[in-house]
Amino acid sequence: MANLRALRSGSVYDEYNQNFLNFAEITSISSGGTLMRFNVDKGNYPISQMWRFSVEDPVTFANEFVKMIKEFPPEGYLSIGLLSQGSDGDSHYIYTTHKDYATALSWGPKTEGQQNAFMKFQKIVNPISDYLGTITMNNIKTWN
Repeated sequence: MANLRALRSGSVYDEYNQNFLNFAEITSISSGGTLMRFNVDKGNYPISQMWRFSVEDPVTFANEFVKMIKEFPPEGYLSIGLLSQGSDGDSHYIYTTHKDYATALSWGPKTEGQQNAFMKFQKIVNPISDYLGTITMNNIKTWN
């Protein structure tokens, strides 16, 4: 972990960040780590949504999430993870991608089984977490 941290420090990294600001403006930033990923081949869909949560019992939250998606599988890329900085009280996220904006707006549980799985997830995680909101994003450009 210390070696990874060292890659994101020092004068070369500072210069990289400063030069990067010539091409972009940071309007918000958060970082963390992904716990589970599904449909990684659909990660390049242009529309994404992120649900933010403040979670008191991470193990229960993650276990119930896994149970839910067995009945309510994702159509696009889906991940669940932890937020470590840049958050506003949120500790966990659920992130998904959609092929277009109409799909993002119409996404949700459609069958009775999916609805039951979603409602069970909410019933169990509501006492151990606070839902803090959803962000919908349109990816303009990706780079590595």
